[in-house]
Amino acid sequence: MNQELLAGIRPELFFGKKEEEKQDGCRVTQVQVFPGILLFYYDIHAEHLDYGESGLPFPEDLISIQHCREGRFEGEYADGEFVYLGEGDLSVNIPETSPVRNAYPLSHYHGLNLVIGTAEAEKSLKELSGVLGTESVSLGGIRQRLGKGNRLILFRSDPLIENIVSGLYCRGSCGGGFIRLRVLELLLYLSRAEHRESREKPYFSRNQVQAVKQIGAYLKAHPEERITLADLSERFGIPLTSMKQCFKGVYGTSPGAYLRQYRMELAARLLLTTSLPAAEIGLRVGYESPSKFSAVFSRQMGCTPGEYRKSVVQTEQNTAGQSTAHEGGNGIVEAQKE
Repeated sequence: MNQELLAGIRPELFFGKKEEEKQDGCRVTQVQVFPGILLFYYDIHAEHLDYGESGLPFPEDLISIQHCREGRFEGEYADGEFVYLGEGDLSVNIPETSPVRNAYPLSHYHGLNLVIGTAEAEKSLKELSGVLGTESVSLGGIRQRLGKGNRLILFRSDPLIENIVSGLYCRGSCGGGFIRLRVLELLLYLSRAEHRESREKPYFSRNQVQAVKQIGAYLKAHPEERITLADLSERFGIPLTSMKQCFKGVYGTSPGAYLRQYRMELAARLLLTTSLPAAEIGLRVGYESPSKFSAVFSRQMGCTPGEYRKSVVQTEQNTAGQSTAHEGGNGIVEAQKE
């Protein structure tokens, strides 16, 4: 858990309140699960989120469990190293070893965060475990593991965790009792899952991340350009292998796939907002061959550029007609193998 988020936690919410905070393109919902355990739901459509300042003290024995459902989560540590979570990843942190800043590199993130005050939560969990006849959850044991030089406990797309956590997202259709049982199940699993956590070293340096973000911005600013990975490596001063690894960490995909996705999104916008011929749009997004542009667009979007433009125009016409009726009645980065 990072210090920005800690600043935004309201300690009084550990005792029964529910709040939803909204910013432009962002929504954070806070729900109490047990005394001492808060569940935050994130719906983020921005690169950064301002958590604000609560001005109140928070428990010193916190544990933070972060799960990424969609998008990318970036955590920056005080020493300039970065860690990233992708879809299905889960991390466990304590404030003493947590990132100091975070970001959402894709400007799109859906996920959740369990914030646990150990002393208060263990009382509630012990009572529930006694009723259910299950083992007690050792939150102290989780904190001890993180206090032994481990910045975080990281699980990369663990299918068992995914099965448990998926139930936490159905808050609209499931009762609070179901959510509480899933939280208990997750904590039981995490307190005994040492052999399943990722053994990778998931950190990237500030210099690597800055270079990769410059590369990402360059690719989006020059979608028509054909450039090799080696050219990018040399231009931005980052070794080729490090560039590919860090780019995948930051954006969750390769430079070629990233550029191809952006090109097709830009082409789709131009098809909708201009009357330019498809061949001209293809040139603007880096394809000299109209047939190749059409083939790549079809693979990415499920239809040809012409079909895409016609379908959207038809949909708009139908919508307008319904509205009127209602009113009346009332190697190359882009893709070496595209």
